[in-house]
Amino acid sequence: MLPAQELPVRHQNHSRSTWSNRAFEGVLPREWVIHSLAEDYGIDRRVEVFENGRTTGIFFNVQLKSTDRGSGHQPAESIRRATLNYWEQTPDPTLIVIGHDSTKTLWYRWAHLLAYDENPDTVSRQVRCENVLDTDAAASLREEARAWRLARDLSRHVPIDLHVTGSTLYGESSTPLKRAIAQKLSSLPSFVRVVHSNPQLPYLRVSIEDMKVMAGVRGDAMRQITWGFHGPRDYGALASDVIAALSLSLANVGAEDLCVRLLEIAAPETHTLLEANGFGYAMALLTRHDASEAVLTLIRRTASREDYPAQNIALAAVSSSDPTPELRRAVAHEIARAARTWSQPATGLYNAANTFGEEDAADALRLYEEAAQADPRYRERGYWWREQGTVHWSLGNIEEAEECYIKAIEYGDTTAAPLVADVLMRTGRYREARQAFDDADIWSAPDAGAQWRLSREAMEFIVEDLKIDSQVRPTLATPVFFPPDTEDMAVLKDAAMAAINADALNGWAHSTLANVYEDQGEQSIFASIAAAVTINVDPHLWLELLRQSLADRSLDHEARAAIGQDAMLCAWKYFGSSFADVVLDEGLIRDDELRAGVLDLFETVRPTSPPLEMRLHSEQGSGYESFFIPTDPRRSGAR
Repeated sequence: MLPAQELPVRHQNHSRSTWSNRAFEGVLPREWVIHSLAEDYGIDRRVEVFENGRTTGIFFNVQLKSTDRGSGHQPAESIRRATLNYWEQTPDPTLIVIGHDSTKTLWYRWAHLLAYDENPDTVSRQVRCENVLDTDAAASLREEARAWRLARDLSRHVPIDLHVTGSTLYGESSTPLKRAIAQKLSSLPSFVRVVHSNPQLPYLRVSIEDMKVMAGVRGDAMRQITWGFHGPRDYGALASDVIAALSLSLANVGAEDLCVRLLEIAAPETHTLLEANGFGYAMALLTRHDASEAVLTLIRRTASREDYPAQNIALAAVSSSDPTPELRRAVAHEIARAARTWSQPATGLYNAANTFGEEDAADALRLYEEAAQADPRYRERGYWWREQGTVHWSLGNIEEAEECYIKAIEYGDTTAAPLVADVLMRTGRYREARQAFDDADIWSAPDAGAQWRLSREAMEFIVEDLKIDSQVRPTLATPVFFPPDTEDMAVLKDAAMAAINADALNGWAHSTLANVYEDQGEQSIFASIAAAVTINVDPHLWLELLRQSLADRSLDHEARAAIGQDAMLCAWKYFGSSFADVVLDEGLIRDDELRAGVLDLFETVRPTSPPLEMRLHSEQGSGYESFFIPTDPRRSGAR
């Protein structure tokens, strides 16, 4: 008899996985096509829905897990936050399926219907599957996947239905709330129609469930609203709260235009919106759509009220969303007028000054001073000096701007250091400017420091290569240069140098000099840098610098890459996405490979969107506390 040999043993996890895979495929209709994915980045399968032998164009993703823990009733698994984020970016909904081995039962839950997450900063989230997946679930799966798709294409289906259900609100009839919702939305008959039965996808829904109201878009997570009543019920305000919740749900599925229309209706009376995590996004959206009346209404209800909790969030959202000059001016006047009635007006006056900014520079300077008179501690805050310096610069008050920047540095605001260097450069003190750029922290901030790093290289070129330490020049001059009509490089070089010796910040002359250097096989990239940063509003000069960063082999790859990245960050800053049109102009870059390289750089090097910093000033303390507002707070919370 042969001795027993040790053989491989199948791991229990493999057995469970095989069972759950087979079980999942067995419960779906046979005509549905299940595509298994070789690489698992949080999606195991992609399901294509067929009906009566015809494709429906409906797909959904599947994450299939298996377990043997617990009783088998509504099992839960931990899902990594990165996976949840990935599911939100995919073009189809994701179905989470957990197979429980002992009970041989499949359970499921849609990722997009997960409720608000109160702990969004954790590495993972516990997800409990609450629905049994069996052969009877196919119709529900098909309907939800279709609802998800249509919800993200709402604009093609207006007017959309609003389905309102439920008979009781906090122990009383829900009829007054339903009536108030319908009455407020009656001004939008071409966009929303209230129905009480048989809604057609895609549709909005409001479920009145006695002690709470759920509101949202069919095919996305619902938002919960609760109230604490003290005294008579204001059904107009309650209806506004519901409409505000619907608007945020619309924003979540990309229906911004309809979201703005609902926000305009809700703005005068809603209270829950002012306390929601999505309030900052709502304000930003209204600002971007120039919904001035709604913006001013919400400013009066928040930023114009002393010590109101959402005061700074409202102001930050408006200021960071490119308001029109008229809207910016109206917001600033509103805040200043209200602040003068406060018991401690300094913060409001400062916020009004900051809102005015360069749009109404003289008014801004008066308000900065008024804030300091109300609270002299502002004079000891670096940012107060720096912001005034920027306003003075916009007015052409160069000496005052420089003094303010220097004061800002004295009071600890190091971000004013490159601004001092810029003043020195623009006033013809090139060697001093280079030293000031060297002393400033221009290397640690990849985005914010791009302009200053290139300016420092321009100063190095002017001082060391062209031997120009300083000049007396009109600070805000716009130099001109018309190169001679000749192909003689020596003549062009002499003309360019003559212009530069008269004004070393003549970007057009530097551009001509760069062309001469390139034609003669000399290093030309630093002349291109000087051209771009001295006349920083011409996209063609930035494009030429980007071309040089790819084509000039006088520097090593790392140095050229650094220059190219900074140049592209500046192009994004000055011109945004419209810079792509300049790149695509075939007359500017004739080499297709070079143009492709610049386009690739344009797509890969983009400025980051850091949280917007706001200051909460302490009237009793000695300073201020900073907090950060996410730049995309569309959701009431992470999934």
